[in-house]
Amino acid sequence: MNGGTTVYGSLAAEHSTMSFRGASHTMHTEVVRNADVIGVYCSVNGIAIAKATPSDAQLPEVVVTAQSAKLG
Repeated sequence: MNGGTTVYGSLAAEHSTMSFRGASHTMHTEVVRNADVIGVYCSVNGIAIAKATPSDAQLPEVVVTAQSAKLG
């Protein structure tokens, strides 16, 4: 949904990077608002964090789309 259109009142997306045990990990977050309902989606690779390997877990668009459809 990043950069796309949405039928919801607002959409915000961002990513942040953290370092743990010398490895860089990127977490992606999207927040969707529809009237008084807010949906928050985030992704992080917990196994990569535990193994101290770099990660950049993406939010699966199909999951965000399916869950967002339930907000209406």
